[in-house]
Amino acid sequence: MRLKSTLTDETYKASYGVDAYGEDVIFESLFNKFIACRGDWGVLQLLLKSDEDFYLNVGKRPNFSPKGPLTNIRVECTVDGLPVKIFPVGFIEDDDRVYKADLLLHDEVIFVEKDKIQPVWIEVMIPKDTPPGNYTGRVKIYTQCMFEDEELIKVFDFNILVKDVELPEPKNFRFYLDLWQHPSNIARKHEVHLWSDEHFRVLEGYVKSLADLGQKAITVIASEIPWSGQRCYRVKNYPSDLFEYSMIRVERDG
Repeated sequence: MRLKSTLTDETYKASYGVDAYGEDVIFESLFNKFIACRGDWGVLQLLLKSDEDFYLNVGKRPNFSPKGPLTNIRVECTVDGLPVKIFPVGFIEDDDRVYKADLLLHDEVIFVEKDKIQPVWIEVMIPKDTPPGNYTGRVKIYTQCMFEDEELIKVFDFNILVKDVELPEPKNFRFYLDLWQHPSNIARKHEVHLWSDEHFRVLEGYVKSLADLGQKAITVIASEIPWSGQRCYRVKNYPSDLFEYSMIRVERDG
């Protein structure tokens, strides 16, 4: 197996399903330092690309493949005194039929096709009580297959400069964040009955994640099919159900 790897910043957006000429240029650079405030978080991405199919593992559990003796590539990251979260990045088909890296997956193990750039999202949290100064992080890449012992094949070190500045709580941000929600689509996605208790429990998770970012409002659907379903019915060759339904029941008296 020939494996390419590097670190890049959070703005890099991998794509799959387009002309790949020149995409390996990203492996010639290395992003290994960033600045953050207290009460903030910082992100870097580990990029992996192999000439063979493999399994990516961001946890600690063993993995054996029903597809055969494929290599497991396990990623580990530690930062002195700071909590770290690691997510495989999933791809989703965009309007141009190109697959874009966009989803932070909660799966510990995912299958990765050969010749595909696979990003790994590494998120470092900076608590409010973090003393300002320099912090060193380390990303380790291990390989293992079937009965073999795990082998450390690559180490990347990076630096975080924590400034003596504390960000306010997101709810106190002056920026008025108002991302519209689409509750009916969320119900369809999670296969729950519209406006049921199960639906609202699912919505609470979305609303909480938005509140954590400083969201100031929720979307109330008070009429049937607002925005006319974004005229989804006019697209005949790629039908999508984008209709939203009112959460307010109207009954005629008598």
